[in-house]
Amino acid sequence: MNISRIRAVAVFAALVIAPNFLAARAQSEITAPPELIVNDPEVRYGVLANGLTYYVRANNTPSDTAELRLVVKAGSVLEDDDQLGMAHFLEHMLFNGTERFPENKLVETLESFGIAFGPEVNAYTTFEQTVYRLSVRTDDQEQFMTGLDVLEDWAFNATLEEEAYESERNVIYEEWRVGRDAQARMREQTYPVLFRDSRYAERKPIGDMDIILNAPVDVMKRFYDDWYRPDLMAIIAIGDFNPDETVAHIIERFSGYENPENPRPRPEYGVPGHDETLIAAVHDAEAVRSTIQMYVKYEPRPTVFRDDVKRDLSEQLFYIILNRRLSEVSRSGEAPFLYGYGFSNPYNRTLSLTGLAAAVGEDSILSGLDALVAEAERVQRYGFLESELELARADVMSFFESYWKQRFDMESNDMVDTFVDAFLLGYTYPSIDWQWEAVQEMLPGIGLGDVNAVASRLLGDSNRVVIINGPSVPAVTELRDSDVLAVLDGIEERYLEPWEDTGELGELVEMPPERGAVISKSRIPDTGIEDWRLSNGARVLVMDTDLRTDEVLFRAVSPGGASLVDDDRYVSAQYATDAVTEGGLGSYSVEDLRQLMSGINAELTPFIYETYEGFSGSSTSRDVETLLKLVYLHHTAPRKDTPAWDALMNRTAERLRNRDSSPFTLYGDLLWETIYQDHFRARSMNLERLARAELDEALDIYADRFDGAGDFTYIIVGDLEPDELEPLVAKWIGGLPAGPGPETWVDRGLRNLDGTTEVSLEAGQEPLSVVTQVWHGDWDGSFNERYRIQSLADALEMKLTRTIREEFGGTYSIGVYPHLSVHPHADYRLLVQYSCDPERVDELTGRVREIVDSWRTAPPEDRYAADIAASQNRSLSENIERNDWWLGQISFSVVTGVDPKDLMNRRELYASLTPQVLNEAANDYMVGDRYLEAVLYPDPLAMQGEEGVFE
Repeated sequence: MNISRIRAVAVFAALVIAPNFLAARAQSEITAPPELIVNDPEVRYGVLANGLTYYVRANNTPSDTAELRLVVKAGSVLEDDDQLGMAHFLEHMLFNGTERFPENKLVETLESFGIAFGPEVNAYTTFEQTVYRLSVRTDDQEQFMTGLDVLEDWAFNATLEEEAYESERNVIYEEWRVGRDAQARMREQTYPVLFRDSRYAERKPIGDMDIILNAPVDVMKRFYDDWYRPDLMAIIAIGDFNPDETVAHIIERFSGYENPENPRPRPEYGVPGHDETLIAAVHDAEAVRSTIQMYVKYEPRPTVFRDDVKRDLSEQLFYIILNRRLSEVSRSGEAPFLYGYGFSNPYNRTLSLTGLAAAVGEDSILSGLDALVAEAERVQRYGFLESELELARADVMSFFESYWKQRFDMESNDMVDTFVDAFLLGYTYPSIDWQWEAVQEMLPGIGLGDVNAVASRLLGDSNRVVIINGPSVPAVTELRDSDVLAVLDGIEERYLEPWEDTGELGELVEMPPERGAVISKSRIPDTGIEDWRLSNGARVLVMDTDLRTDEVLFRAVSPGGASLVDDDRYVSAQYATDAVTEGGLGSYSVEDLRQLMSGINAELTPFIYETYEGFSGSSTSRDVETLLKLVYLHHTAPRKDTPAWDALMNRTAERLRNRDSSPFTLYGDLLWETIYQDHFRARSMNLERLARAELDEALDIYADRFDGAGDFTYIIVGDLEPDELEPLVAKWIGGLPAGPGPETWVDRGLRNLDGTTEVSLEAGQEPLSVVTQVWHGDWDGSFNERYRIQSLADALEMKLTRTIREEFGGTYSIGVYPHLSVHPHADYRLLVQYSCDPERVDELTGRVREIVDSWRTAPPEDRYAADIAASQNRSLSENIERNDWWLGQISFSVVTGVDPKDLMNRRELYASLTPQVLNEAANDYMVGDRYLEAVLYPDPLAMQGEEGVFE
């Protein structure tokens, strides 16, 4: 198929998705057809004779890599009554056996290429679709072809063996078990209201556990035969390859498959409308916060014509302005809601959801709803201000400009969803060049009338649903529908003041500093890093890259952190940076800063960790000076805002009020209190502890930690011109005061527990246990030992997944998490954590210890070291093309003292990884006399269940 034919098909596909839209246009308009959106001409699009669709696009970021997807237009909504959960169960089974890859050979084959299960090979199932993901290298032809083999086998060659099916039942059940929290239980009660009288109310993807545990495999095979067929599938391939050759491979592999002789019609299920407002106030004893969601359901309008882009931009501008208003309201001293936002999301081809949402205090549900709806009513009554629209336009224009500048640096993984949506929802996929040109033309012409018109959809009575979730307290349990309707119905009668313009603001920095100087420059050998020393003692590390156009990343670090704060002020230290991020800078509030920063892409966030403090930030190349101005202001001009602080404390207190209702929170408290021997600094935040936080104290601590630049190291990585950067650095960093001089951290005695300990807790109403097995001790803090410990963790996680999950069906997910500290004391922890059936805790903890002991007794199988090394090499090849990786490496070097050159020699370390190394590391770091075991068991009384839920 030639490219002109592909383009014609793409345009035709865009036309046919919207027959109602076309029919609704006036005859006069049809005589002068509107301009169609033009799909990206770089995309090879086609539909095979059997109906299978493909989208192929060349993209060389990251280099030598491709993202592959199999998209199946079949999800849980298509299940028959005896198949509930089979769409998702089938997704699991396709990793457990196909014709080319029987049993577990698929995962083993991919891992041998260094492809990690989870981030690089995975799948998900929703109501409407199942999507399989695979990331492969294209500089290895065998690996690339194997990737296409996998897609083909997933699509058409599943074996669905009885033995694998029976084994996987337990994994599905464990996935269901771990998802049974308060939010899931409340969602089960709200979906029948939100999706009333539709299949979405009764076809949750996780399914019915009775069917999962008892249905014969033939039930799944029927689903596979019915719905996994060419006319319901798309192959998506984006990456560093020859696109024409890739199309040829797809045509060769997938053209021979046929649809069933009498295929089942694939229906499009809708959600019936309703005139009345539906209300559900749902509570749960383990819920920790109260929320409001007000949805309005409406039919999606496809974006097919160029004029439709103006409509979409108008909606985007509407929600930007509305959410800025809601954010400002939430920061007021007596905020009626903790935070609020408006949203609009397409759900499927027949349904979109718009609405308002907020978190509220449990005693202010109705007043929070009233305030939330009042802001929508205020917009409908008075509209937005021209100044608000101007600022929002500037933000959208700036975003699209940066998006356009980075069009050649977009990673393939970031592009895939565009084509998934194109296949599933009929969306167009114009090029970034086309989008940027359209935005430049249309955005300036969007007026207040276009934007204000969106408000009417939020306050319509029909198709409206109000969902209130919260803990089992009277404010929720006794809430009546009539109370909610009284708020909604009464809003039109309320008097509302028009929104006020804040007026013109001055310069971001009102009094610029006197310029300092860069007094020396050098290069760190073999790294590409420039080392600048400034006249005030500051150090600036600069790395100019061409990895991503118009991207600049920033980080700053200084030793000391909260360790320099005494215990009686420690809680205030925990909120010191929040006091500034909520308070603003100089004479400007947070809202003022947002106005000043409209159209500017620069952001900076301060942090104070236990042993160091600093900043993280980013900007475009054009806005680097603004980024450095923010650095200057954060050092010199934090602003006190008592109402904003009060709102922060109120939000935090409400979040903490019911924290102990969650069994997972209580378990986390027990775990960390045990690990750190109940050290004051390791205790969790609660209301009693929060009461110690004071605004003035927090600001004093912040000022002390960021007093001067002399002991800071500032790191700037990205699309830079060092000669242009130097005078900006000299002015905004060099112009900072030097400060009191070098500091270092103080050892406050935080240590891992001694010896061996076992603790447990009974909490929660679900038949669920969480297990944490911890090996701990001291280490030498070196980079080589860090590598050995991290590699041991990765390899052991691979082994435990294959055994505890796949072989024994004991858990849905098991992870091994290394924690390595250097300052103030070099200690480590290796945590193995998983959830499981409470009845199997002893069995599974014993099996984990047996596996660890076996690795200490003898080297593990060769494949674990080989597969982990392959994964490390693969990740490195991709990471070295990312600015954020380089920023992280340089920052790591500064904080830990590791020589930057050692960080560049990783491949030598990877080559040194052997089974013997893993064996030695297990002996060094997983010793039985330095072991903690913490288990969460369900509460036997709670498990009896209210209303017989668990009978």
